[in-house]
Amino acid sequence: MITTRLTNDWDDTTSTEIIEVQNIEAETTEIPTEETQALQANEVQAETSHGWPHIMPIKADYVSGLPITTTWLTTTLFLFFVFIFCYCARKILKNGAWKFRTWVLSFVDFTYQFLIDSFDGDREYARAYYPLIIWVFVVIFFGNLFWLVIDWVWFIVPSIHYVARPIFSDLASTLPLALLTVGYSLYIASKLHGPGNVLKGYAFNWTGQSFAEKCVNVFVGWLHIIGIPSSVASLALRLFWNIFAWVVLIAVLAYLWDFATQGLWWVWVLMTLPFWFFELFVAFVQAAVFTMLMIATFKQAHEHH
Repeated sequence: MITTRLTNDWDDTTSTEIIEVQNIEAETTEIPTEETQALQANEVQAETSHGWPHIMPIKADYVSGLPITTTWLTTTLFLFFVFIFCYCARKILKNGAWKFRTWVLSFVDFTYQFLIDSFDGDREYARAYYPLIIWVFVVIFFGNLFWLVIDWVWFIVPSIHYVARPIFSDLASTLPLALLTVGYSLYIASKLHGPGNVLKGYAFNWTGQSFAEKCVNVFVGWLHIIGIPSSVASLALRLFWNIFAWVVLIAVLAYLWDFATQGLWWVWVLMTLPFWFFELFVAFVQAAVFTMLMIATFKQAHEHH
């Protein structure tokens, strides 16, 4: 009888606790009211409005509902337009458009002469590395210009910054270019001096006139081993941080100008336009600097350690 009473008391206590937990869950899962929904809508509208700056994170976001990143989407669109341009340019050249052909040949001649001067007058090396170096320059330069065009689309589609970002503001884009540069320089060194000599120069370069000089050469070879990943990190991070910092700066300036003009969009455009033209200069500088660093890396590969 005592056992039955204790059991009943335990069941009553347990059922009471279950009812309390259910009440708490019901309170926490309460259906949002119209006021709550209005507040959420206002927050989304504030985030997507023209005047509010969208500061992108360092790591690229995923496009909502799709297993792709914003950088991947921008890169795909850019390559699509590049394919269309190349197809149209080929058709124009075949049809005998002399002005366009003259412009293309002038660009090729100017860049080819520039590479000859960069490689100390060696035409063979300039001709061998011309396609890769010019390809990297064109991709970086026009990739940055493509984002400037997307910036103006922002006037029509304010939420475009949430589904796209500059191609080279992501390490996933700059790191492959850095790996390509350093990897191809190692290939050049192996082709010119032999894989065994290159490996010896890095691992144990026991050459020199004296014992001290031999020890120094060994130590220098070990420093070159450290320099391989350091060069990759330097090339990738330099391009990434420059583009990323500039995009963040433009977003903040656009917000400040919009706040200062109080909705006068034409004043906002006039105040923002000089910075947009300066971005053209930045796009060219970043492409030129990366190309010069690539040339310096290839020239270093010609030297025998």
